[in-house]
Amino acid sequence: MNLQPKAPHLGGQALAQAPVAHLSPLLCSGIGHGLRESHDATHPGSGDLDSGHAVGRLHPKEPSSPVPAGAVPIAAPGVYAEWFQRTEDCAGIQGRLQRIQWYVVPGAETFETDAGPKVGMWTRQGDQEWIVVAGNYQGHEMVVRHEMLHSLLGVHGHPDDYFGQRCQLTWDTWLEG
Repeated sequence: MNLQPKAPHLGGQALAQAPVAHLSPLLCSGIGHGLRESHDATHPGSGDLDSGHAVGRLHPKEPSSPVPAGAVPIAAPGVYAEWFQRTEDCAGIQGRLQRIQWYVVPGAETFETDAGPKVGMWTRQGDQEWIVVAGNYQGHEMVVRHEMLHSLLGVHGHPDDYFGQRCQLTWDTWLEG
């Protein structure tokens, strides 16, 4: 059984992938500080769902707009609209892709938070939402859609009905699908 995720493509170039076992602790969720709510995606593998506090080493781009140090704003690539539609369809929930502010940490396999290294993070404060993705994963459908699903559900945890069964947006279920 091949435990490597399929190499994602962005702009015609394959992105590097680490073995699943190496990436296992990196899909988890947590609640940020104060009014800020966040979800951090950790690397693939174990399927363990960590509910510890997350969002660390934050670098506010503007007051109360938390993103990790080194993150830069991006326009959502066109394929994100297709992925968002797929995520809405599997979840049975409608959302607005346009309300998400997208950031990427260029050239990064992971970015640091208080909860450890992450490949993706969803954060919400009031009616504002941010998704940050490590640069090496910005073209990885499962990572991006996993964060989109957090946005649609508005939750930090990983309800199995949505993440495991309906949408299969965990490392373990993605590899099975």
